[in-house]
Amino acid sequence: MANDPEESGVNSIPVEEDATVDFQGQSAVPKSDWNEAKTKILGRGSAGGIVSSSSESTKQNLFGDYEILSEIARGGMGVVFKARQLKLDRIVALKMILSGELATEETVSRFYTEAKAAATLDHPGIVPVYEIGENDGKHFFAMGYVEGKSLAEQIRIAPMTIREAAMLMCKIAQAVSYAHERGIIHRDLKPANILLDTKGEPRVSDFGLARNVNQDNGVTKTGDVMGTPSYMPPEQALGETSNIGVRSDVYSLGAILYHLVTGRPPYQAATPLETLLQVVEQDPLNVRQLNKAVDPELSAICMKCLEKEPIDRYESAGKLADDLQRYLNGEQISIRATKSVQDILRRLDRHRDDRDIRTWGQVLVVFAPVVLLSELLINWIVLRSTSTQTAFFMCGLVRAMQFLAMGGTIWVLRGRLLATRRSVSEQMWSLWIGFILACNLSFVVLILQAYMLPSPNRNPLVECYPFFSLLSGLLWFAMGSNFWGFCFIFGLFFFLNALLDALFPSFAPSMF
Repeated sequence: MANDPEESGVNSIPVEEDATVDFQGQSAVPKSDWNEAKTKILGRGSAGGIVSSSSESTKQNLFGDYEILSEIARGGMGVVFKARQLKLDRIVALKMILSGELATEETVSRFYTEAKAAATLDHPGIVPVYEIGENDGKHFFAMGYVEGKSLAEQIRIAPMTIREAAMLMCKIAQAVSYAHERGIIHRDLKPANILLDTKGEPRVSDFGLARNVNQDNGVTKTGDVMGTPSYMPPEQALGETSNIGVRSDVYSLGAILYHLVTGRPPYQAATPLETLLQVVEQDPLNVRQLNKAVDPELSAICMKCLEKEPIDRYESAGKLADDLQRYLNGEQISIRATKSVQDILRRLDRHRDDRDIRTWGQVLVVFAPVVLLSELLINWIVLRSTSTQTAFFMCGLVRAMQFLAMGGTIWVLRGRLLATRRSVSEQMWSLWIGFILACNLSFVVLILQAYMLPSPNRNPLVECYPFFSLLSGLLWFAMGSNFWGFCFIFGLFFFLNALLDALFPSFAPSMF
């Protein structure tokens, strides 16, 4: 676990003299600094509590009812010791805030959130909390000591078989489901926070980012991005605290399963920020693209957990555990393996920057009836008018009213349109301004051409519509690649409409 930035909160791994570890997502520090941490917490030459041994070294290593045996992990916020609880004569993992009396109110609050969340849970698959307290101004809690290794270390030592991975994840999902049923959402599930005892049984640990849905204390605010990027759901990566729920943990469980069966997490980039961008904007490669040996059913289970939208994932960790058990029993799982057509539809429905372009969607909703009514009126003028000059004048008037209505809509919503994320706003403005200019210039070019090359069989009022349709198709294809996959479908309809406009020019405005 030496230099892996994702190894944190492991309370069962002995650390070599010059190793570095990470705790609660903080920067790795050398073990040579741990003596300083112990001094800060225990004080020099002070028993710090109950003294029950005549040995001077033992006295110096006492913290209340606990004898500190060795350091396990340490980071910027806290430190974990292997300790013996003297009264009960049992080995525990003792977790304390490193800064002691100088800890901020938020740090203390998050520390107690973790302790209280885990203390309410009594499940063989969850590391238990025995005691929460304060000694000489130093906050601590004692939890079960797991003799073994973390799942992260196990992955590095030796890969699991596909069936072993499914069995392990089934047990982990059952433990997480137990926590969910009691209102506790973990919010930082990852291999480093799954401990394996000497029998290989998993224990969920490190509830440092846990949230009690029944007692939301507001420690984590909207906009905060906390957790581990490679295993973090999109809503958590975006800092949407109010949207984080049981399905967010389901996503993280799916990410762990993905890592176990493919050898890598679903998202992994050079920097945490780049990883977060991948989580929000990209789809993970299908499990079977990385490992053909994975059964389609297990791949389908994993990919369902990793859906971008929470509503598309398993509704609970219990449902995930049930499907994993069905897979292990050779029974039919509750979902179908993703087929090619379903996969295409899912990709089409994938959208980006949804919140940023919502106002543009409102603009299009207003544009639609305006364009429809004006084009129907233009079509009626073209079909009814006996004078070309009158038709040009009337159609020009209708077109001017159409642009005034569209411009007025943009003016009214200008504040929200300009408030969208800059890159999104720039793309939308450039696409639509370019489209409107291209349509108007094509119309002007055809009018000039009609005057320069007059022909009794030509009607520039309707000749422009095939070009309008082609330009519209290009516009929707551009939006399909950038924002919403179903825009491709609209683009194809406009391309088809361009052919119909050319074949039936008299009805081109209505069809457009």
